[in-house]
Amino acid sequence: MAFLDSPVVDTFSRNSEKSELGLRQFLNQDAGFICRSEVPDKGCDFDVELILDGERSSSWKFPIQLKSIETLKTVNDGKFVSYPFETSRLGYLMRRIPAMGIIVLYSVEEHKYLYEYADKLYTRLMDERESTEWQANDKVNIHIPSVNILSKDTASDIHKTIHNRFEQALRMQNSFGPKYGLPMLNIDKDFKYDFNNLDHKLKFLEEHGLSLINDYEIDMIFKMVSSVPHILVYRSKNILIVAAVAYSESGLIGESQTFCNKLIKIALTHDENLMIQFLILKNQLALGYINYNDFLFKLKELSRLSLDNRNNLIIRLNIIQYELLNVKALVNVPEEFMHSIEEVFEIIRSTDFNDRNKGLNMLWNCENLSLLSSCVLTSSLGGMQIREALGEQIPIEERIRAAKKTYNLEIKISSIISEVAGKAKTNADRLVATNAYALDVRHFLLIQLKLIAFDIPLGVEYHQKLLDRISNAANAFNSFTNLSLYRDAYNALCNLINLVELADRVYFIEHSHNKIDLYKTKNEIEIEFEISPNQIAVVGLLESKRNKKEDRDLAFCKEMDDEQIDFLAATILDSMKLPTERLINIIEELKAYRMFHQRCTDKNVEVIQVKDAQDYSSPIYFYLKSKATGIQTSPKRDMDSLLKGWGY
Repeated sequence: MAFLDSPVVDTFSRNSEKSELGLRQFLNQDAGFICRSEVPDKGCDFDVELILDGERSSSWKFPIQLKSIETLKTVNDGKFVSYPFETSRLGYLMRRIPAMGIIVLYSVEEHKYLYEYADKLYTRLMDERESTEWQANDKVNIHIPSVNILSKDTASDIHKTIHNRFEQALRMQNSFGPKYGLPMLNIDKDFKYDFNNLDHKLKFLEEHGLSLINDYEIDMIFKMVSSVPHILVYRSKNILIVAAVAYSESGLIGESQTFCNKLIKIALTHDENLMIQFLILKNQLALGYINYNDFLFKLKELSRLSLDNRNNLIIRLNIIQYELLNVKALVNVPEEFMHSIEEVFEIIRSTDFNDRNKGLNMLWNCENLSLLSSCVLTSSLGGMQIREALGEQIPIEERIRAAKKTYNLEIKISSIISEVAGKAKTNADRLVATNAYALDVRHFLLIQLKLIAFDIPLGVEYHQKLLDRISNAANAFNSFTNLSLYRDAYNALCNLINLVELADRVYFIEHSHNKIDLYKTKNEIEIEFEISPNQIAVVGLLESKRNKKEDRDLAFCKEMDDEQIDFLAATILDSMKLPTERLINIIEELKAYRMFHQRCTDKNVEVIQVKDAQDYSSPIYFYLKSKATGIQTSPKRDMDSLLKGWGY
């Protein structure tokens, strides 16, 4: 250049300035970045520091290499922008540990910025080239996704990603630094546990596991304790207790019992021993080692021990539930159940439990209310089945009136579920909300089974309610699975299958679920978690009704005890509006049928009632008849004599 010539401000210089100014529109202090030009440029254009909490400089810095391009060149049907980049610069950006760096391309023509993380470019190159030969070249064509456009939103994403990399690097050095001769940097006041570090995980479980179990944080605890080798679990009493509870609640009953077996051999406090004994009972019931009656008996024995409020409430809830499960069909339901359930609701409302514990206990007691409603419905409809077996036609109006007897209970159950679910939604508590919706599904299904058993299916106006429950059951299954509550997830899946069978077999309405897939998933869960298969109740009930005998010989009397016989006799007397003195004849009739079906197993022999006294004004007479030969006995009142005469 001559003396009078000046340096030329060329297009490259103008584009470079324009690209730098534009980049700072996105990566500025308002966005959480201190963007400094690197002078001299020895491998990157900018050294960018993160701002934390909108105001604190961090000393966490990462490099950016900025390139200007007149026209973008795309490949792979426009999915990527291709650019020849200096191989040494890519290596330099990759070596800036821990965040590495970012490459930004500025399109002059389109006035937009595309970006990609150096480590992602490296991974993409290794996948594309399938060797390291490209690393010896001066340049390599890098491919940046066309959708990676720099904006305020993506700048925020970059800030989160880089922040996370530095934070995790700090945790890693605090956890493992001494093993590699690096100092521990205890400068983060919030840092205490690194859950990628087994020692930290054990420390956390030891210090906080029991309190989180009490708050029913099963998802977090199970995921943590299930990643700890059993040999390390065995070394700590607290972690053993946490593991026993978490595995049981998640449905891995066998593993839970293994931990319980370890615990009963070591010294436990009174409350710890009570917790483990209760857990062992639940596990034994789930594994089939004891039945409901055994469980209830042993649970009542535990209840006599000195209990704190929480344990007392849990045991009382379980006692009510299993007593309701033991209520005999076709008998009057004791009013004491309703009083006990109401009292427990008052206790729960008056506790100082947090919202989660209070909500879960409300739902568990509401489940007892659901069982009570089912018992009341069975009691009110049971007499109809007997009257039909005796040949009486029951008007549909009477059936509907009987079903409505539980109306007030239904309103109460719905109200409590809605109350708890609403509170859980406000608190964003997915566990409680899922349990609320799952209970609503279980109750709906339970009542449906009762109504179908007594031939009172719901009308067309209830079809949408069924579809809503199908949706809720599917959501409950997914949510319980995500929460690591696999036993609850399995039960929700079985309820979903039951509802789908209802839709297909009873109401003939369309839904969006494939039954083959549902049954396949059910089978896979049973195998994976060694769960005894649940029978699909709707299928069994419909099969039973289809195979029901048409000769109305009162075969169902076979399993009844005297209390049930007396109740049924009183129901028949009342429905037929007969004088009280005829009750004995009805009782004798029912007991005669019971004796016949208990002692005569030959399907070729039938019992026939002499129809002289259909109003029970006199005792009932019977005779036995061979279906094959037509031979029959003479009529007798004494069923025992008839049976003995034919060798039964």
